Amino acid sequence: KAKQSPTQAHLVSQELMGHAWASLKILTSLLDEKDPVAAHSHDEVALAAADCLLHFARETKDWAAVLKTLKQIQSLARGPSAKETIQSYLKTVSDNAFFDRATVELDGLSKNLQAIVGAAAPAEDRFAQVRALVDASPPLADEPNYLAARGDLFANWLQQLALRVNNEDEKYALALKIVRLGLTLCRDAEIRQKLVDAQN
Repeated sequence: KAKQSPTQAHLVSQELMGHAWASLKILTSLLDEKDPVAAHSHDEVALAAADCLLHFARETKDWAAVLKTLKQIQSLARGPSAKETIQSYLKTVSDNAFFDRATVELDGLSKNLQAIVGAAAPAEDRFAQVRALVDASPPLADEPNYLAARGDLFANWLQQLALRVNNEDEKYALALKIVRLGLTLCRDAEIRQKLVDAQN
C-alpha cells in the first residue's frame, strides 16, 4: 500500500500503528513489558511503520511530517536494534531537513549579494549593504557547517565586489578594505587565494 501510494505512505504508517496499538497494549498487559515476545512485537510494528514512512520521505521530502511520525514510531521500539535503526532514521531525516533549509537560505543570500554587487549604486553604498548582511544574525547560527558555507559565500561575492570597486570605480583603499573583510570570513582555500591575489 505504501509503495503504491508513496505520497500517502505517512498515513499508512500512522494507520498501521493505530491498528496495532490495541493489540500491543493487551499483549503488554498479559506479559512483562520486557518480555522478549512483547518487545519483538513492538519492534516489528515500529520497523514496519518506519519502512512505510521511508517511501513517503523519499517521494515528498516533507521532513517535518516525517520527523513528527518518526518520533511516534520511536516510542514504540523496545529492542536495542530497533531503537538504533529508528534513531539512525531520525538523524538522517534531521540532516536532510537542515541541508534543505540551509540550501534555501544560502540561495536567497547569494541572489541578494549578486544584485548588490551588480548594481550601479556608489561603491560605498554597495559595500555598506553587503556589510549589513554580514553583520545580520544568521538563521542557523548553531550549525558550524552552515556558518562556514555562509562565510565562503560572502567571501566570494566580496572578492567580486573588490574587483569592480578597484577596476571600475578606482577606489583602491575601499577595494582593499573589502578584500580584508572577505579574508576574515573565508574558509575555502581557492576563494582565499583569489582574495590574496586581489590584495596584492
